Formats: sequence, structure tokens, C-alpha cells
Amino acid sequence: VASGTPTIDGNTITNNSDYGIYFNIAANAPVITNNTVTGNGRLARLPIGAVPSAIHGNALTGNTRDQIEIHGGTLTADLSLLPEVTTHWILANVTVNAGVTLTIQPGAIIKFNQYQSLTVNGTLNAVGTAANQITFTAATDDSVGGDTNGDGAATSPAPGYWRRLLIQGAGSNASRLEQAVVRYGGQFYNNPLSFSSSNAAIINSTISDNVGSGVYTATGSPLIQGNTIANVTTHGIYVSGGSPDLSGNTLSNNTNGIYVASGTPTIDGNTITNNSDYGIYFNIAANAPVITNNTVTGNGR
Repeated sequence: VASGTPTIDGNTITNNSDYGIYFNIAANAPVITNNTVTGNGRLARLPIGAVPSAIHGNALTGNTRDQIEIHGGTLTADLSLLPEVTTHWILANVTVNAGVTLTIQPGAIIKFNQYQSLTVNGTLNAVGTAANQITFTAATDDSVGGDTNGDGAATSPAPGYWRRLLIQGAGSNASRLEQAVVRYGGQFYNNPLSFSSSNAAIINSTISDNVGSGVYTATGSPLIQGNTIANVTTHGIYVSGGSPDLSGNTLSNNTNGIYVASGTPTIDGNTITNNSDYGIYFNIAANAPVITNNTVTGNGR
């Protein structure tokens, strides 16, 4: 599809040397429905609006590379990514509208091209399990989902390859990331995971090997609980306003463990070790709660 918004329904697409379905645009095309796409070199490249859920009746496995490449766009209707398609590759920026829910199944792998982001104004439901975590990583990361970009060993992942997950606005308050892995993001110091005016949650997840701060929060009261945040270039958690709950996290090998530029965070039960500068740093004299039950040791200050 070079242009247009075709209806793609009930087709059998097999044994093509490259893609089963290919969109060259991020148009608001209808969701593909009731198709069998198998035995092709690659499964599909689709705008986000055409990506199917299980309810759409497609059979999309048995291709050499069973991955859906997402050619950007805006999600305007609820979408639950197919569990049988393990890898979804975001080629261009994707936005989830307010009032819309994007659900990512346990074990899913979301890879990003360089410079690209996922912006959530609605709800992101990304709840994995300890055995089947959800991974957000670079397209060059072959350690999960295989050689997604098909270049063999020519490229390898590095911090700051892709941009960020941005969860913002009151419409995103129900968003939840749990048992997730976020790595190799933060390009241009945009921070790989950012909450803005949101009460969303990230729980029992790993944020590592990123540029900028591991988690950035501005206004709102997000829950940041039980996470491991390590090997980021500046702050493990950066608070730029609001009253976030920072509890039970392990922060290590960053510049600062927790940096508070503004706001009144609750800081309780964290283990903050081996950061090169401060364990906890407040840049303001706000009436923040007393820090409680934290272990802060082995840091520069």
C-alpha cells in the first residue's frame, strides 16, 4: 500500500518472498481482518490503526520473520496486541489517544527504531509476569526477539538508541507497567520513561542502560514501586514536581539515586547504593515527607 486506506479482509497471503502485507504510509487504514498470512519472508508492516487484535480473526504465524512492523500513527480505538506475534517493531512515532487503551501481553517485545517514541495520552496496560516480562528495547537488540532488523551482527544496542515512553495527562492515570524491562532508551536525554501530569504506575520492573534519568516524573502522583533502576547516565529517578510515591526501589550505578528538583515525593523503603554522586538529592526546601526505611550506602555522597 503506497497510499490510501484499503479494507484488507479475508485474504490468503502465502509464500511471498518478502512481506505478506506492506504499508508505506502511516494512514488511518482500517484494521486488517480475517486474513491468513503465512509462509512469507516477513509478516507485515502496518500503521498502528491497522494492527489487529485476536478479535479480528487473522492467522498470522508461520512466516520466516513473524513480527509486525508498526509504521507510526495514532491509535484511536482499543488494541490488545496479539500474543502469538511476540515482536512488534515501532518504526515511527506512535501515539495513543485519550480514552483509548493499548494492552501489551506478557512476554511481548516492543522494539524501537532510532529517535522513535510511544506517547500515551490514554491507557497503557503492560502487565507481564516474572516468567514472561514485557520488554521495551532497541531495534538493534538481538538478545530478545532475535535479529529484528535483519542485519546480523552489523549493529548492536547502546544506551540512547531510541527516545522514550511518555505517559501524560489525566487520561493516562490508569496506565500500569509491571514486570517490564526498559532499556537502551533516552535519546537526546529525553529519559526512557517519563510521567507528566499522570498518576500511572510502574511496578517490579527493570530500567537499565539508558541515557538521561531512568524514570522522570513531572507533576501528578505516579506510583514507582519495587523497580530496579541501574546504569543510567544521570539520575535513577528525577522528580520535577508532584507527589510521586517512590517505594521499595533499588537504585544503583547511576549518577544520583533520587534527584528532586521540585515536588514532595514519598521516599520509603528504597535501597540506594553505588551511585557516583548523591544517594538522595533535594534541590529545593519543599515540605516533603521525612524519608523512611531506606538503605543509602556506598554512594559518592
